[in-house]
Amino acid sequence: MKLPKLWSESIADLERFANALNRVSQTADLASGLLGSLGSIRSQASELRTEEKTRRKYRAIRFPELVIVPPIERQLHPARTKLEGAFLQLVYECYEKVEVVSRLGVEHLDRIRRADFQVCVRGTVTFGSASVAVEDHWRVDTHYFQEESTEPHPWFHYQRGGHAQDRFAETTGFLPGDCLEAAKFQEGINLCALMQTAPPRVPMPPMDPICAINFVIAQHDGITWKKLWSIPEYDGVVRKAQEKLWKPYFDMVAQGEHRKRLMPFFGAPSPTTFA
Repeated sequence: MKLPKLWSESIADLERFANALNRVSQTADLASGLLGSLGSIRSQASELRTEEKTRRKYRAIRFPELVIVPPIERQLHPARTKLEGAFLQLVYECYEKVEVVSRLGVEHLDRIRRADFQVCVRGTVTFGSASVAVEDHWRVDTHYFQEESTEPHPWFHYQRGGHAQDRFAETTGFLPGDCLEAAKFQEGINLCALMQTAPPRVPMPPMDPICAINFVIAQHDGITWKKLWSIPEYDGVVRKAQEKLWKPYFDMVAQGEHRKRLMPFFGAPSPTTFA
């Protein structure tokens, strides 16, 4: 089945992007994962799906877990953490066509149904004979205002945690947790640990897979990121993706009527729907 232009061009750009990533040793494993998943991505994109409530048609791709450059080890908590790796999961969905009553009035933005990515960094830290598995989780998420929300979720937003972290925190032996009840500690020492909350949900520009991968590399390893930007093919394909999505997004942020919908905490309560 011949793919629509939106998807055929996006997958071709993704292949060029992966080939550029393959030219830097730190991102060679990521490139291999992307190139190896292209067949599956094409197959997924060829399937036309239907929303249950609206009957709107859309296409969706879900990437396998990708190995991505990890953050700098010396900046991790707890101290002495030894990195095992960093991993990225991506989901990208686009409507087949823009409805007559469009949400924002820009085709590339209005087509986005869902564009989420989840980052997981894994490591271990050893105290005497005890070894503790540690993980960090953060994500960029899409949120549609299908119903009234008491929390102002921006359309695209960064947030710590996610479902993967919820599952990790439910693991037997998670610290702090019930496993501490029978443990003995030095008398007079107050135990302490980092606490994490769900907020804030920080507004972000919209992401496609190329923008998302570039963003994560930049956050984890600035030196590798600069190496990649010195490659003309990497520069070209990332700029193309950013111009397509980010320029109209930032133009809209400057307009009050769109700003409330993109970042509802700027004014009125969350609208019940974008449509």
